[in-house]
Amino acid sequence: MAQARGAAYTLWHIIDTPSKIVSDSESGITANDLIGDIQFTNVNFAYPSRPDVPVLNELSFSAQQGETIALVGTSGCGKSTCMQLLQRFYDPISGSIMIGGHRVDEYHLGWLRQHIGAVSQEPILFQTTIAENIRLGRLEATQEEIEEAARIANAHDFIMTLPQKYDTLAGERGTQMSGSALDTESERIVQDALNRASKGNHQSLMELKGNYYGLVESQNLRINTSDETELDDENENNLMADKKDSRTASLGDDARDAAVTTIEKRQNDQTAAEDDKNVEDASKRILALFDRIPEIDNGTTDGDTFENLKGEIDFVDLHFRYPNRPEVPVLKRFNLNIKPLDHHDASSLNLQWWRSKIGFVSQEPILFDASIRENIAYGDTSRYVTMAEICEAAKNANIHRFIETLPEQYETNVGAKGTQLSGGEKQRIAIARALIRNPSILLLDEATSALDTESERIVQDALDRASKGRTTIVIAHRLSTIQNSDVICVLHHGRIVEQGTHDDLLARKGFYYRLAQAKK
Repeated sequence: MAQARGAAYTLWHIIDTPSKIVSDSESGITANDLIGDIQFTNVNFAYPSRPDVPVLNELSFSAQQGETIALVGTSGCGKSTCMQLLQRFYDPISGSIMIGGHRVDEYHLGWLRQHIGAVSQEPILFQTTIAENIRLGRLEATQEEIEEAARIANAHDFIMTLPQKYDTLAGERGTQMSGSALDTESERIVQDALNRASKGNHQSLMELKGNYYGLVESQNLRINTSDETELDDENENNLMADKKDSRTASLGDDARDAAVTTIEKRQNDQTAAEDDKNVEDASKRILALFDRIPEIDNGTTDGDTFENLKGEIDFVDLHFRYPNRPEVPVLKRFNLNIKPLDHHDASSLNLQWWRSKIGFVSQEPILFDASIRENIAYGDTSRYVTMAEICEAAKNANIHRFIETLPEQYETNVGAKGTQLSGGEKQRIAIARALIRNPSILLLDEATSALDTESERIVQDALDRASKGRTTIVIAHRLSTIQNSDVICVLHHGRIVEQGTHDDLLARKGFYYRLAQAKK
């Protein structure tokens, strides 16, 4: 009860704190249309929770209506901060931000946000249907407009393959959907569509051979194209179908704006009686989860353990469907052997022991409202982790130097879910946390997807070193992340369609070759 009261006090304190930016204010400028001329002039900014760490320093740039401006740079350099300032999640400390000849703080806030479409790095989906998630971008949208938006986002064809199509539930925070980054072919198609509306000067920046040139060069994939040939229609059709993993990640990206504007109004319209009923129903669901005995029980002491786990893994004729979508097969007759689980059935092993031997880094890292030191040490709770070990893991994850620049260094609080850090910084701390336990098996699920190209290269070198002597399974859409793997398995519709080294697969000029060509 005391813990609950303490948590409630913190929550109510946040709720009662008056916001400097009032989202439901009726004051401010509105117009028939928003002229998209944007001007940043000598903008300085630091986040309120870290006022002594400047993020933007005298930043100035302009974008004319119809023009595309690209912001590139290393993780944490302030790129995403510019987007947040444009949407007035924060106001700058000094300087001005103008849209259409007016300062952003002169506009009616709700009206301004309705005229901005935001696609963020970490998509947010709500526990409702795909159609409703898209409609949250504009509540009055018709079904035809929803489907047209899905076509533009390269998602309509995938949605139509689902049993319930646009009525398919996305799950809470999109748990029923793949979280994968754009695969190579989808990235090319979407980028082609963006380029048609763009005004860029990539070539001129490449000719300067400066920082931008270095970023591009570090991202390039080495491909021998001296003997290029056309692929057959069947392979091309297969590639078009293979976009399924990534499109749904785009469906809810625009929902952040809706979460700030339309959702607040919808919640305010609910009655107290409805709130009480929702609380009662939620409590019943939580209690039912507490009382349920899981089929795979992490708390049991049963199961085998053994010393010197080498890490040989065998998938034999594996079929799998998620319990909440049993009609959608994910793996079909999946067969794969990974040499040094040591000829033991994974289901017979002690679950806690087995998981202690695995290091896992996901695409969307979860950090806790604690210090950087505690977040890294949390990777191994079975023992006391020394500061020297934490620093070494941070160095291997290419995050140590950044941490040293912070006023409180390793004692810096990362905020709830790592909100005080950029996506790349969070990911590197998650990598350090995985390495701290010195795992026998390392699982990397799009582990470098949030990193800028230079950090990706450095972290990839560290991961390559960390992989020596242990089994590593890497899931990636960026081919540069996996080209040094001993074996690359190309999956399509739950089956392995190609298998071999990077050079072998390129020489076959098949499925993998086409992916590499699309990336190039």
